[in-house]
Amino acid sequence: MKNLKIAKLIISMFLIIIVTNDIKSQYSIAGIKGSIFVDITPDTLLNPYPLSFSHEIFYVDINQDNIDDIKIDEFGGVSPGSSNLSVYISSLNSFTSFSFGSRDSTFIPANPPCPDQYSVRTILKVYNYGDTINDGIYVDGGFLTYNHRSGPCPDATSYQWLNKSNVCFGVKYQTSTDTLFGWVKVDVISQSAITIKEYSLGSPSKNINPNNSYIISVYPNPAKNTIIVSIPFVSNESTLIIYNIVGQELLKQQITDIKTRIDISNLTSGIYFVRVKTENGMREKKIIKV
Repeated sequence: MKNLKIAKLIISMFLIIIVTNDIKSQYSIAGIKGSIFVDITPDTLLNPYPLSFSHEIFYVDINQDNIDDIKIDEFGGVSPGSSNLSVYISSLNSFTSFSFGSRDSTFIPANPPCPDQYSVRTILKVYNYGDTINDGIYVDGGFLTYNHRSGPCPDATSYQWLNKSNVCFGVKYQTSTDTLFGWVKVDVISQSAITIKEYSLGSPSKNINPNNSYIISVYPNPAKNTIIVSIPFVSNESTLIIYNIVGQELLKQQITDIKTRIDISNLTSGIYFVRVKTENGMREKKIIKV
């Protein structure tokens, strides 16, 4: 009887250790659907004209709370011997970050410069189907396809993402109550073209939408002369920026009211972006000026 009690105690302690470790070791498997899964149909292609400069953006709401968490920018364009700018992933708030892969030399003036004006840039780690995505080194942005130019530079690599299908980059979503891991699956077509296939986030153990209340709205859209930017509350950190499709900042001002009227009559017809920065992160809305 005594041995039986000891055996039960050992088993109980073993189960407690397993459960505790399972709680601490949240992870996601690349390509495997998590609790929050989105199949992007039809698959979204950024930059169908890879040899022309353009600026296409795809937004990802990784936890499906109607607030964009990730921005995928395509800056297509090539010059002799290099691809100037390609696909860049960045976070729109303090919750999301991306798995760090390696570094790549880019033909952009650096300070101090590498040989021939190289800069070393962060790129994202490649995950294949079935890879485990969990804790490690995470950054708030990085490149998918490389800005690459032949020549020597410290820590330079080349074309890790180029011409690969059904590969993922890892996403870490971290709040005060949760640390979740997920992935975004892509096909890399060229140095400046990418197809976004689908994305998924792991199972939450607690509330993962602490910032649900901070949703901005911009109206009317399309607009001719005036837009109104509406936010749920104002803080000392609230700033409004309007920029064009090539990233040029056209207007910047502090927000002092929950509704701000902006004169856009001096803008030419086209697509613009309204960005609101607050102490809770950043939100963006696309508008059309007619």
